[in-house]
Amino acid sequence: MPYLQYQATHVRLTTSYIALDTALQPIAREKFLELLASGGYLPLRLQSPDSQQVYRLHPIPETATDVRGVIQQTGIRYLQYFREEGTTMPLFNWTDLNGNQYTPENTKGKVMALKCWFIACQACKEEMPALNEIVQQYQENKEMLFVSLALDEPAKLQEFMRHTAFRYAVVGDQQPMMDSLHIHAYPTHLVIDRKGKIFRITDRHEELDAILQEALREG
Repeated sequence: MPYLQYQATHVRLTTSYIALDTALQPIAREKFLELLASGGYLPLRLQSPDSQQVYRLHPIPETATDVRGVIQQTGIRYLQYFREEGTTMPLFNWTDLNGNQYTPENTKGKVMALKCWFIACQACKEEMPALNEIVQQYQENKEMLFVSLALDEPAKLQEFMRHTAFRYAVVGDQQPMMDSLHIHAYPTHLVIDRKGKIFRITDRHEELDAILQEALREG
C-alpha cells in the first residue's frame, strides 16, 4: 500500500514536530493525534526551511476505507504512546544474563533505552544489527544504558544469544513488566529519562537515535 511506504519514509510522530491543522494553524500534539486516531486525516509532512519536522492534517475521503483504517490504527498507537510520556516507570529490579542488576536507584541520572521483544518475533530480530550500531555510537557515553526486556525465559535467551550478536543487556521473563507498561506489540522501544520517567515510546528503531539525542539534551 502506498501509504505504508509513505509512513515508513516520512512519518516520525514520536520525535519533536510542529503539528498543524487543516488550515495550517498550530494545534496541540494530543489533539493532532486524536484527529489522526479518528481515521479521517493523513499526517502530511511539509517542507521546512530548517530541520524541524512539520505535519499538517490532510482530510481523507470517506470512500478511502483501507487508508482510513490503517491511519486510524497508527493514530491510536501514537496517541497511546503520547499519553504514557512523563509517567513514572513501574518499580523494577532486573538481572540480566550476565548477572548485572538494574533498579530505579542505580539507573537514576542515566538515560535508558529499553527494547521489548521475544525470540520468535522476526521483526525484533531483524532490527538488532541497526540497534547494535546505535549502541556502538553511544559506547563512550556513560549516561546511556541499553537494556532489552524479553518475554522468554533466561535459559532460552542464553541459547539464542550464543549465535546472535546483540549488544543490549538482556533480561528475561518480563511478561509482568510488559503488562504494567501496556506493551502489546513487538518490538517496542521506550526511552526513560534521567528521573526515571517515560520520555518517548516508539515501535520503529529508525526513530530511536533522534529520541535519545532529545532525551540527553533535556538533561
